[in-house]
Amino acid sequence: MMKSNNAKIVVFLGSIFMLGGMGLLAEKPSTADIKYAGLQAGLKRDQMPRNGAMFYPGSAQIKYEGEYVLLKPSDEMPECLPLPDELNNNPFIEPIKIEPLVLNSPDGPALANGQGVLYSSAGHELCQGRWRNGFLHGEGTEFYNDGRVLYQGDYEQGLRQGRGCLYVLEGAQYYLKYEGEFYYQCFHGQGCLYDAAGSIIHAGLWCYGEAEQ
Repeated sequence: MMKSNNAKIVVFLGSIFMLGGMGLLAEKPSTADIKYAGLQAGLKRDQMPRNGAMFYPGSAQIKYEGEYVLLKPSDEMPECLPLPDELNNNPFIEPIKIEPLVLNSPDGPALANGQGVLYSSAGHELCQGRWRNGFLHGEGTEFYNDGRVLYQGDYEQGLRQGRGCLYVLEGAQYYLKYEGEFYYQCFHGQGCLYDAAGSIIHAGLWCYGEAEQ
C-alpha cells in the first residue's frame, strides 16, 4: 500500500483486487467445500484432463471454470510476487500478501493454472485470464460487480505488473484513470493519468505511484 504525506501526485493502489470495494481475498475459495463437475470425474488421477468447473457449496453457481493443476503432497504452496529488493527500506511501500487460488478437485487440492475465470457467488466475473500456480500471470482482466472493467493488462504472480489500463467507478462516472506501465501494483514507468473528463493530469514518468515532475 502506498503512503505519503507530501504534495506530489500519489496513487494509492492498495492490495490486489481491493480497489472499488471488490476483493479476491474476500472471494477466496475454501479448499474444503468447492465441488467439481465435469465429464472426466470418473477417470483416474493420472488420466484426468486438468480442466473443469468448481461450484460454490450447495449451489449451481460456478466459482471457477478453466484449467488447473493438482497439488502434490510434496509441493510447497506458491507465493505471490515478493517485495522488490530495492523497496525493502522504503517506508512508503508495504509488501502485498495474497493467497493463491486453491481449488478442491475430485482428486484433491488443485491450483488454477492456464486459462480460467473466477466468479462471485452472485454469478458475475471477478477476473479472468491466464493463471500460473494459483495466481493471475500474463494477460488478464478484473471486473467491477456490474461487469465493467476495473483493470485490463499484465500480471506477474498475482500482481499488476507490465502494461495495463485502470478504470475507476466514482458514483455515476466511469472512466479510464491510468494507462501505462505498472510495477508491483504501482504506477511505475511511462504512463498517463486522466480525470473524469478525459483530460490528462500527468503524462510521463512515474516512480512507485508518484509522478515525476
